[in-house]
Amino acid sequence: MSSISKAPPLIPPGFWYQKIYNFFLYDIFYTVIISVVAIWKEVTVRAPVLQVDTMEKRTGQVAVLTGGPRGLALGLIKTLVRLDYDIIMGVRNIEDSKKRLDEFAKSNSKLCFNKITFLEMDLKSLKSMRNFAADVLNKVSRIDLLLCNAAVMKTPYELTEDGFESQFQINYLSHFLLTHLLKDKIKATAALKKSPCQIIYTSSVVHSYGEVDFNELEKCSVYNSTKNYLPTKLCQVIGMLTFQNMMLEEEAQVNCYAVHPGLIPTELWYDAGGNFLGRFGHIFSGLLRSVQNGADTILWPAFSPEYQNRGGLYMESGLAINIVSKALDKEVQSKLYAKSKELTGIR
Repeated sequence: MSSISKAPPLIPPGFWYQKIYNFFLYDIFYTVIISVVAIWKEVTVRAPVLQVDTMEKRTGQVAVLTGGPRGLALGLIKTLVRLDYDIIMGVRNIEDSKKRLDEFAKSNSKLCFNKITFLEMDLKSLKSMRNFAADVLNKVSRIDLLLCNAAVMKTPYELTEDGFESQFQINYLSHFLLTHLLKDKIKATAALKKSPCQIIYTSSVVHSYGEVDFNELEKCSVYNSTKNYLPTKLCQVIGMLTFQNMMLEEEAQVNCYAVHPGLIPTELWYDAGGNFLGRFGHIFSGLLRSVQNGADTILWPAFSPEYQNRGGLYMESGLAINIVSKALDKEVQSKLYAKSKELTGIR
């Protein structure tokens, strides 16, 4: 009787001495510095709070959200439901997502989750992203808010079906493609209602520590999970600025933002913190944001009168923060846009 054997795990590229060097540089040195800076920001600046009960309902408006109902997405769902949005969620496993939402609904019995639609979407597959975008466009006649929220952090080395390093494709490239495929519908929605629509990328304070190496974007010669995570968030900020410039050139009322939600004590956060936060993170957990605090922070630019008419912003704790110079470099922006189009097959 034959048995089906699993494919052996991929061996991360790089010589052993390169891996040791990167471990000490990124997993220890950079992780400690980034963690201390992020925690300091957490304890010195308070998270913004959306006064949802006093806000105008968005009945008939559509929000598209990437990622299943877990972590920050649950806080986003809760606010969007209270505002009466029609919600489209792109998820890998529809049945599992329905079960998770049912569990969440039990502890939020006063809310109605009937206006949430799950559509299949796999961020590791450009074909899946195209199919998801097509399903969205067939399902709805408008898109008022696009939330590119799904992400991974410090994952084991993996190549996607498209042959790209998984963190780069999940965190940046697939969301780049999705934005490109949905932007015309978002532009048309803004023109129809004569008020801005928003595209929000869930970013991270770590983006400023990343470097864009065009020889190491979609593939890498030496893999380190932290080293490869940092530039994905920088690319995300650069991509946000590129789309914002595009909207300005086309005189479209669409505003783009990259938002650091703060430190949320979820499994992803502990994974991102490595050994430092894995061992000592519980000491700081009482100082960190709740899921709802993080969700309010992400949604803040879409509903704050101060920011909803201003795009091209990187934001933390409800405030626009100066963008690092390497993200503002026009040559880098242009080169990344061209490379992203090439990798995704956009003409």
